[in-house]
Amino acid sequence: MAFIRSRKYAGGTYWYVVDSGHERSAGKGPKGKAFAKRWSERINEIRLRRKAGFPDQEIPSRSSWTLEILHDRDIEDAKQRGLLSIPSRESCWGRLLEGLTPDLPLDEVTPAAIQDYVRRRRSTVGPATINRELRSCLRPALALARRLKDDSGYRGDPFRDLPQLEERRTRRAPIVLTPKEVGRLLALFWRRDRKMAAAVEILLLTASRIGERYTVDVEESRERGTGKVPRYFLRYPAHKRGLPRRFPLKGRLAELARKPQAWSRRSWKRVVAEFGRADLNPHDLRHTAITRAIEAGIGWDDLQRLGGWRSLQMPLRTYSHLFSRPSKTVRWGRHGARQASRHAGLS
Repeated sequence: MAFIRSRKYAGGTYWYVVDSGHERSAGKGPKGKAFAKRWSERINEIRLRRKAGFPDQEIPSRSSWTLEILHDRDIEDAKQRGLLSIPSRESCWGRLLEGLTPDLPLDEVTPAAIQDYVRRRRSTVGPATINRELRSCLRPALALARRLKDDSGYRGDPFRDLPQLEERRTRRAPIVLTPKEVGRLLALFWRRDRKMAAAVEILLLTASRIGERYTVDVEESRERGTGKVPRYFLRYPAHKRGLPRRFPLKGRLAELARKPQAWSRRSWKRVVAEFGRADLNPHDLRHTAITRAIEAGIGWDDLQRLGGWRSLQMPLRTYSHLFSRPSKTVRWGRHGARQASRHAGLS
């Protein structure tokens, strides 16, 4: 028979369900104790029904996880995969746990419960925010619980027949700067804010997103007659479920990496207003860099490695029309369009 057990740690009293020699966590505090009692009673009820001759098909499956446990496992999985969106994921989970309660068993996350959550959230936020919370946070977390069904016992899918809220599509087309405009923009940044200028130029050289943060990797390679020689790389970890990227740290990229860097929204708005494109945003720099790389003759494989996409679906949808144009040399510089600037090569 299943029974409950408690253990005291520095963080509080944790409760466990012991069944057939296996111990499973049910949470901490009074809520954990209440859930452990319900869980053990359910296990014992199923045992009695099986002993009485009821077939397994008539015994409904019961998940051993609550939303709080799912939150912990989802954040742990995101950290193991190296995703950088942990703060926004935690923020999203905070709103979900507040609206659906942390001790809610996963079997009770039904379409009716989700629709009730949507009705309450619609009074304060728009449909795009709700879709992001449900489709980008809760739905993949429930899919994780299904993949770990041997541990969680969860097999449901409340989103299967649940329609997505309609959103107003107001996204504008990306802005792609000409080489001359890039040179003028960089010249303004170097004149107004040198720390910001270094960060902006690195974004252009590596086609990076503003949310990505690089680290410096060192590896030793054996060259003829010199023994082991250290080589340095800028490494961007996987971002938005994509692939990690690595750039050789040499030339202009090495010079910029040694300079102090900072990012300021106020500086960005002031410089782009002076530049004459107040609607320009930092992600347009990534579109500009990728567009110029395509015009310089980059292939699909190198383009996928440059952008860090897991598949070619996104670049095909966004940039395929550029491959019908003739290739040309990329020329942009710090102070003008005629200064040659070679794109940072991928390793």
